[in-house]
Amino acid sequence: MNSMLLERARETRCTRGEGLTAVAISIVLTVLCAVGCAVATTTTTPQRSVTGWTAPDERVASTASARRRALTRLGLASGARRIALVTLGCDACDRAVRDLDWRGTTVVIISPSPLKEMDVWASRLKLRHVRYISVAPRTFEALGAVELPAIIEVLDGEYKRVRADGKL
Repeated sequence: MNSMLLERARETRCTRGEGLTAVAISIVLTVLCAVGCAVATTTTTPQRSVTGWTAPDERVASTASARRRALTRLGLASGARRIALVTLGCDACDRAVRDLDWRGTTVVIISPSPLKEMDVWASRLKLRHVRYISVAPRTFEALGAVELPAIIEVLDGEYKRVRADGKL
């Protein structure tokens, strides 16, 4: 089957070193579906942002033990909750937090900014329903966000799923 796929790719003037073009990808996926394969993934360029919920290991740059220690220090390691990792001055973070607050979503906002700055920020955004915590940059790093804002579902100190587009 692999030789057939490579032959189809060559017919569309693609080589393994150059990557597959959109036409070749379409052909490959059509062939894979025709022979009953369940999953086919071909990526020619990295994607910057993934929408929707993903597994923590795909979207987080820290170990599970580092995340658990950071959550324990913050008193967030027990029970089920949502946390949002943000930075001040990030327009996407502001929009996400405003949306979460507007919905009345129970979420803990975590930022490496000083608490006084966060108070001003929360006042400016007119936040009423969210709790926010200022953490040291090292703790924020241990929480592992790669793209901000990151909304994370946590159950007993373990990340269950992550969303990097700031939506629920």
